[in-house]
Amino acid sequence: MKNLYIFGDSFSTNFSTIDEVSIKEAWPNLLSSKLGYELKSFASAGISNYGILNTIYTNSNFDKQDVVIIGMTFYDRLYDFWKNIGIDLRNNDIVGFNDIEVLFYKNKIINTNGMMQYTYNALLQYDFIIKSLIQTTNVYFWNMDKCGLPLFNDMINKYNKNYIKPNGYRCWIDFCNETPLWWQKNNDRHFGKMGHKEFFEYLYQYIQINLI
Repeated sequence: MKNLYIFGDSFSTNFSTIDEVSIKEAWPNLLSSKLGYELKSFASAGISNYGILNTIYTNSNFDKQDVVIIGMTFYDRLYDFWKNIGIDLRNNDIVGFNDIEVLFYKNKIINTNGMMQYTYNALLQYDFIIKSLIQTTNVYFWNMDKCGLPLFNDMINKYNKNYIKPNGYRCWIDFCNETPLWWQKNNDRHFGKMGHKEFFEYLYQYIQINLI
């Protein structure tokens, strides 16, 4: 059977702060049903880009007829190897590290060029994966966060047919911020039911053309 592989963060799951979205209503399930593919989702709420890369490397037995969708997450999330989760140093509560470690990473990564190098290294791996998968299967990627690094712009240009463009915006978080109809009912900016439905339909436009 053909498979639909999903890699990403909470925006690639039915994550909801008020349990608004069921698993069946999330866009990966809607898309797999429409395509008639078996869903194999490795997305996880709060995961970092290095966490996503790790799940791709360890679950990469793709067939040429499969569809692989990679949702790149926020770049200021570190990877906590201890708990296998992402840690957002700017916005979220810290889980997994003690105060001394958190302070170290804030000073050494956020407040220096370390974050740029951290992001650049992640993009290099994404670029390698996408370049490799294009030769063997149907791969698509989308970017939730803003990224001003030239490497990311190069990736968009090189893999233009594989990049899921954010409705005229530079990144999907900008689109989400400006599209409250997609939000959950409590104004949390994760996808609500309409957001999942609209995103599924937008994705399908890209995918079905290449599968006909």
